Amino acid sequence: MLPAAVSRGRHSHRVSPKAAADSAASSYAIHHLPPTMQARVCELCELRRTTAWYAEFSVPFRFVILDCDSCDVPMAVLGVHRATPTDDERAELQRALGRIADAKYPNGWFFDDHMRQIPDHYHLHARPYPSWWKRG
Repeated sequence: MLPAAVSRGRHSHRVSPKAAADSAASSYAIHHLPPTMQARVCELCELRRTTAWYAEFSVPFRFVILDCDSCDVPMAVLGVHRATPTDDERAELQRALGRIADAKYPNGWFFDDHMRQIPDHYHLHARPYPSWWKRG
């Protein structure tokens, strides 16, 4: 059985664009942008609560697990703006995201850290295996 936050799905946590813009609580600033980046705001630095959020961590480092608003699968977002995590950070992101993926995808899943749309802020998706994918 999925935890309540998982089973409710993406749309139960949607916030209207006006409410999101009006409410400082709807934004989760992972880190403060340096002045050189203020013209180009990173979507993963300024996360909006428009999808299901599973967990926020500050120990051993900052990161968030939430549903991706592009592909509707769980993803872990590193709490600082950089493209590559340390080995320890990657292991912790995978451990925490794996617990969510195990509950959400009982028929199997895989990690996908090919950062297509936002290549300069590390994030990691947990995707379900497609039915046609032959697994070992």
